[in-house]
Amino acid sequence: MTTPSCNIVLICFASAPTSWFDPTELHEPQDEVLLALAREGLRFTHAFTNSPGPIEALVSLFCGLAPAAHGATSESPQWPRHVPDAVNALGSLGYNTVAICPDRAVAELVRGGTRFDWFLTSRWRLASFVERAWSLGRQVAGRWLDRGEALGQRTNLAFFRWLDGHSSARPFFAWLYYPAPVAERHRGRASGSETAASLAAKHLSGVVRALEQRGLWERTALVVTALRGAARTQQNADSLAENVVRVPLLFRLPPPAPAGFIVEEFCQLSDVFPTLLHFAGCPEPSGASGFGRVLIRENLVTPGPRAVVVEEYRGRALAQGASCSGYRRRLLRTNRFRFVWRSDEANELYDLMVEPVGQRDLALERPELAAAMRVHLFEWLAFHHGSREGAMTPGMQQIQQSALRVVL
Repeated sequence: MTTPSCNIVLICFASAPTSWFDPTELHEPQDEVLLALAREGLRFTHAFTNSPGPIEALVSLFCGLAPAAHGATSESPQWPRHVPDAVNALGSLGYNTVAICPDRAVAELVRGGTRFDWFLTSRWRLASFVERAWSLGRQVAGRWLDRGEALGQRTNLAFFRWLDGHSSARPFFAWLYYPAPVAERHRGRASGSETAASLAAKHLSGVVRALEQRGLWERTALVVTALRGAARTQQNADSLAENVVRVPLLFRLPPPAPAGFIVEEFCQLSDVFPTLLHFAGCPEPSGASGFGRVLIRENLVTPGPRAVVVEEYRGRALAQGASCSGYRRRLLRTNRFRFVWRSDEANELYDLMVEPVGQRDLALERPELAAAMRVHLFEWLAFHHGSREGAMTPGMQQIQQSALRVVL
């Protein structure tokens, strides 16, 4: 474990394909920065979001809890006041904290529940008719000319200016948020993920170069992830589809931390906060039931769970491209099976070993397995909801351990 003198940069994209750091998928010259980060970092290939909804995923990222535990959802879009968050914890250790988020809706949510020392975002301003028409024209031209999203460039420029004014006497924690690019938000076509990858490489390259030029790269931990996976298309409208709930996750830590490894253990966004706390030397919250796990402990990757749960709630989505369903749904994902529970009990079961694409529903063919996975799912939900209500019993730890013991 390193000392708190190490800086931490958490880069979060609104959406990103899980193959961003896969060398077999990177062939363009601008992808060199992604390849370099993959060589220097730990790449988690089985990382999942906690929810396809941005509200739930954001709070899970900062608080280290599943949506069932923290309670902030699209049905109740308010930052929870009863849970710890990474910003306050790192600030108590002496970190300067800065957030740079050009998306005003996302910034309003995060700013209302965290205490960053600096929070840089776009200003709310009443634009004139000419300004609105000019802005609309630029958006249309950007879609046709394949130009990147200017908001991502603003994030980098604001971070560079903040670095120039930051005193190196104290370590810093920086959260950089990049909205979905125009091509992905408006076109919804297969090439959108490729466009997003090229833009991400450009943004990441700028951040790495800025840290190198200021002599900060060698003592900076970099974490790259996304709130959800690749954008949904007309051919794939399911918000719990595999390419939507799986996200990229890469940790690049200063020596002597391990580097260049591929980790296939299950993990989720709620594991990022506990890992950052452990890395910074902050003790884990005492009695925090349902808290995410530390992914890297004493320079070793910790074992992951046998399955993960992704939660989808009803309600209006916070950002464009996010899921919005008329049902509450929960995904229980094991190495072999995908079980989807719906609030109307029209449940689904897929065997990924037989059919990796997961299009043949086996819920009616294997009702015993579907019923068993439903029981395990609700035991998991009872544990995490109980941790939020403070109604934990001595037997809940055993329930947590057995909740995901699914017959493979």
